[in-house]
Formats: sequence, structure tokens, C-alpha cells
Amino acid sequence: MPPLPFTGPGILWVTSKITSPEHLSESTYLAWYDDEHIPEILTSTPVKSLFRFKNNDATADRPYLVSCPLDDIADVKTFKGLKVKFDSLPDEEGKPGGSSHDCADLDYRFYQLIQKYEPNGGEATLGKTKTIATGGFDLSETLTEQELNDWYNKEHLTLLSRVPGYLRTTRYKLLLHRTNGDTRSLKGLPTRPQDQAATENDRPPMFHAVHEFSVEEVDHEAAMKTIETEWAKKIFANAGKQEYTVYRHVKSFGDGKLFH
Repeated sequence: MPPLPFTGPGILWVTSKITSPEHLSESTYLAWYDDEHIPEILTSTPVKSLFRFKNNDATADRPYLVSCPLDDIADVKTFKGLKVKFDSLPDEEGKPGGSSHDCADLDYRFYQLIQKYEPNGGEATLGKTKTIATGGFDLSETLTEQELNDWYNKEHLTLLSRVPGYLRTTRYKLLLHRTNGDTRSLKGLPTRPQDQAATENDRPPMFHAVHEFSVEEVDHEAAMKTIETEWAKKIFANAGKQEYTVYRHVKSFGDGKLFH
């Protein structure tokens, strides 16, 4: 893969869905992650921790999330040495020896870490995360990066810290986005009609926040109050592309640290 335009702390954010359930079951897919792919990453790359989550929305297009923090996001280049095909995974015809990109669709985001907000301290929150809520914003002609940062730092994060179970927030800036089709090409897998290269319309919002909570269900009313202020309403009205997702923590691997 081409060099990322940044070196320093960052995160690999992979959401996915099974596209051929007649060949690939959820249990087989997640067992591949837990028992083969993630252990290989931990032993073959500088990665020290990974986290697996599931979307709280049962109808979500991409129910699965794996996040992978790196002390230096440039170390993703070491991933090129990882296995591509596995006996445990089916190929497009359902035969053993396929790639994860045959019967599933994996979407990759590479982010630069730009902020940590830890009113409770970093180490004090380690291992307590049960839920994450993520928010994404694009800038626009009427919303600058400084205005977005000011809202987070002068209002929103303080209000969020009062929501029951709140632990901490990490914020990120998008460096690169890759579709399943992009990754198939990079790994030397055949191009298929359904494989699409990333387009501007596919690109996720530029700014991404991950809010961690120690509770399995975030108090919806309390959380909504944090975005009902006049300042918050202005941010939402002026921002470009936006997204909001809630995930349940399933499993941690390695040292369990997310820039703690």
C-alpha cells in the first residue's frame, strides 16, 4: 500500500459484513478473526492491542467492527506480510481456502489520533469499556476545523462527561479509506464485478470521535441533552456529512489499551 501521509499514533478501523451467508456463517467468520487473524496480527506486527465490537443496531449494514490502535500508523505497512487465504474460510464457491474478502466485505479506515479527553484518567478507565458511541463530521463552507474543535473542547466533551458511565473520548482525523475492492486489488485477488474502488461519495466523514462508556446501555435521554444546546444545533446544521453509531464491546485482545 502507498505510504500514509502521516506518522504517529493512529487507528485502523475495520467495519464489515458477510456477503455470502450461504457459504460463510457468522460463527465461522468471527472464529477466523478471534483464532487466526487477530493472533497473527499480534505476533507478526507491532500492534499491541485489538478490540472487537458489534453494532447495537440489528439492521446495520455493517454489524462488525474491529479497531486496531497503533503507536505509529505507518506500521500498517507490516500488514502486507499477513496471510491472505485460510483453510477455515470459504472461497466464492464455498470451497475451503478462501480469503476474508471473498464472502465478506471489509471497509478500512486509517485515522490519525488528534485528541484524548480523559477526565477520569487514562489508566483508571482501562478494561472498563462496554459500549462505544462514535460520531463523525465533515467540515463545510460554514464549519471550520477550529469551530468543530472549540465545540468539543469548550462544551460537548464536558457535557458528555456527565452522562452516566462515561469514561473517555479519543478523536481522530481520516488519512485514508479503502473498500473491499481496493483491498482485494492490493492483495492480488481477482477483480469482480461487485468490487468497487473508493469514491468521494464513499469517503467517511473526516473527523471521527469515539466515546467510551462503562455501561451496556447508554442513557439515551442524558446523551441527547448533550446535543440539544444552541451551539450543538449550530454544529449539526453547518456540518457536512455526518454519522453516528453505537457498538457493544465483544472482546479485547493483547494489552487492551487504546492510547491509555
